[in-house]
Amino acid sequence: MKFILGNYVDDIIYYNAKKFRSNIVYRSHILRKLHSCGFDEVIQAGISRKQGDADVMAWSCKSKNTLGFYPRYWNTCEIIISNKWFTKLIDGKFGSNHELDRMDFISNEIKSKIGDYRSDKKVLKKDIFSVCVNASTPVREWGISKFINVARKLKEETNLTPVFIGDNHNIKDRLLEIDYNSINLIGKTSFAEMCAIISESKFIITNDSAPMHLGVYFETPTIAIVSGGEFNSYCKYPEPYDKYILAISMMENSCFNCGWNCIYKKYDGKPFPCLSETTAEYVIERALEWQPIKNMIKPTSYP
Repeated sequence: MKFILGNYVDDIIYYNAKKFRSNIVYRSHILRKLHSCGFDEVIQAGISRKQGDADVMAWSCKSKNTLGFYPRYWNTCEIIISNKWFTKLIDGKFGSNHELDRMDFISNEIKSKIGDYRSDKKVLKKDIFSVCVNASTPVREWGISKFINVARKLKEETNLTPVFIGDNHNIKDRLLEIDYNSINLIGKTSFAEMCAIISESKFIITNDSAPMHLGVYFETPTIAIVSGGEFNSYCKYPEPYDKYILAISMMENSCFNCGWNCIYKKYDGKPFPCLSETTAEYVIERALEWQPIKNMIKPTSYP
């Protein structure tokens, strides 16, 4: 966070989300710390209103003005309990607008102007591309074998070296199966180092939203294998940022923007079908048709 926000904020308060939910002493400590800051205005800008997490943090500040978005219709606890903790709620148009548009809604409300999302740091690109094989939860994992196959083909076509990044130690040893030249940095980089690798890459392949947003931020062409739960909010970038991302899913998208309330699967811990049904072959086909990648394909040599 400091790597990106350091130049724009006075302080960053870190906390352990898992511990905040499970340890009452730690939770009380964080809430008291926020209360002691004496904020005049608080903005809860998250797309997911969570009564027991970000909402209660906003409430603990006891500011004169607390701004947030209306919860989604199925967020019962937020509607009944924590809506009253806010002095102003805004319609974030869930399911139709990207997060950048939602930030515009907030900036207009507080009479501020949102800046350019893209980094102002121009970085010299290296002859590498990033492959981020991480995911926040198992239900959003695409599969290491698919990443390996996609990286193999794009390496052959572009003559660039794939760099595998992420912090999922469980799959680190799987990369020993790779039969081509690559760099394995899974579990070996800090967040700042991962940002540097993405910024120096010619392009990135990922199915995790954090590297996807970083790719766009650094103007690194980003191939994102996506699921549909929050598609418009996370993947449907407005101009001029849309040219940096290729969002790929094989599934017909009439059920997208479901907020992870999937109609095709139970909560069984397995990946969502809008993600798992996307094949490596389809990703390769779409990637090689995308102009930023076509521009990197090495010329065919003839005898």
